[in-house]
Amino acid sequence: MPFTLFSTAELPRAKWAELTSGSLFSSPEFASLWMTVGGTPLFLAEEDRGELKAGMAAVSFGSGFGRRLRSMPEGLYGGPFYSSGISENERDNFVSSLVRFLKSRHYLRADIFNPAAPVVNPAFRQKEHATQILDLMAPVSADSKRDAEIRHGIKQGGIVAVFEYQPYAEQFFRLVKGNLQRSGRKLKLTPEFFESLYALSQKDNRILWLMVTKGEKLAASHIYLVERDQMLYWQSCFERELSDLKPNYLMLDYAIRAARARGFHYFNFGASPARAETLIQFKSGWGGVRTPYHFYTYTSIWGKLYYRGKKA
Repeated sequence: MPFTLFSTAELPRAKWAELTSGSLFSSPEFASLWMTVGGTPLFLAEEDRGELKAGMAAVSFGSGFGRRLRSMPEGLYGGPFYSSGISENERDNFVSSLVRFLKSRHYLRADIFNPAAPVVNPAFRQKEHATQILDLMAPVSADSKRDAEIRHGIKQGGIVAVFEYQPYAEQFFRLVKGNLQRSGRKLKLTPEFFESLYALSQKDNRILWLMVTKGEKLAASHIYLVERDQMLYWQSCFERELSDLKPNYLMLDYAIRAARARGFHYFNFGASPARAETLIQFKSGWGGVRTPYHFYTYTSIWGKLYYRGKKA
């Protein structure tokens, strides 16, 4: 099976959607969002008599010996997809082809986040992280604190609505930057990225972007993404001065109800650092259960030197 590299324009979209089971993150429309931050979408595939047997979407950043590959960026889930009936040996061959591709293009580093299938190759180092996942098929759990916060937010006039970009874009971006700065992180995404994401959300119901407002002020915003029969709580920002509206509680309640109504099996609260006890407790109050996941990292010889001691 020849190893093929497709651009967004060249990708056989119907066959790709079938191979990836309609994945949002691996779709050409979603992958193209990263062009707003200097990324180039790539689609790596194994073909057999015109059919796609295996494939992986990724985004390439940088140039020359500084190239980095991510599947997918910002910790969104990626990795290889395989057609039904493909053998274990063929899966291993696809990953081996991927490693040869990374070496031939002189990639400094490649990251694969929480793939549907393990990435088995000595060139990739595996690490384990954890998220909190709610089983939406299980009976709804009661939590007195959570329910009291929701009632309080409603009493204070908090109302959940679908996000409107033009009236609130400037406030949204200010809140995103402020929230990240308080936690000691830098914003990597641009206004152009969020504007493109909003435009895609108007056409793709796998993107749920919510807000709570008070008058003309944005109290908070949440972005939820649907992938692999689950809804993922991906991005959030809030205005501390309007915390009495309890917007995080109101939007999570709204999103979980929407996920149940649409028949999804799981609600994913996102990664939980091991020592973030308050955050883990908050997610557990909604019924979230600690669930491990893996990501895989390839580094070239130069990459091992460059990334030594770095968190990137």
